[in-house]
Amino acid sequence: MLKVLVEGQMEQVQPFLSDLKQRSQIELLKNEIKENQMEVNEGIRVVCYVDHKPERRVKTIKLHLADGTQIQLPLMDLIEVEMEKGVRILAGRSYDIFA
Repeated sequence: MLKVLVEGQMEQVQPFLSDLKQRSQIELLKNEIKENQMEVNEGIRVVCYVDHKPERRVKTIKLHLADGTQIQLPLMDLIEVEMEKGVRILAGRSYDIFA
């Protein structure tokens, strides 16, 4: 487990934490907002506890087609974002070793 300290303005810290949660090789265990010793308008301080699992860098997504066929795509650095309930966007990198 790693302990990561993130300090900054709220509008910068929140997107960073969202990006961190989306990474397949990083599991965000918990985060704590700490009392900031700086001035109130200086920003926030968040302590994150994460597990770094590089073996999870490649994930296989499965697509089930209407005719029952299943397609498997291995993707590196998969990012998954739930736009709304039941609607997700998946993005990752794929390569062809024979190309």
